[in-house]
Amino acid sequence: MQSIQINTSPLLRNFATLITPTSIQVSTKLGTQTLVRAEFTAANYPPTSEQQLQFLMELISRTNPGALDLLKDVASRCIHDQQRAIGSLIGNGSGTH
Repeated sequence: MQSIQINTSPLLRNFATLITPTSIQVSTKLGTQTLVRAEFTAANYPPTSEQQLQFLMELISRTNPGALDLLKDVASRCIHDQQRAIGSLIGNGSGTH
């Protein structure tokens, strides 16, 4: 299992983890508490940056209702950091194709 971590702030960390060769999990942790955890098929991840951000927002809203509200002002930063982590995990580095 391969995982990429991006530190959004000293206590807030975002992860992208390759669960299987075709399945990716994103998560956000505040200290030791997991605030967001969502899994998707790598083949469903969109090719462009804008689509990726929208995909992640919808995925998180669907699988973790209220999580984005809980994160408030840092929600956008967390989603961008998850996008960066996924980009590093799947080998394109920037989070975009």
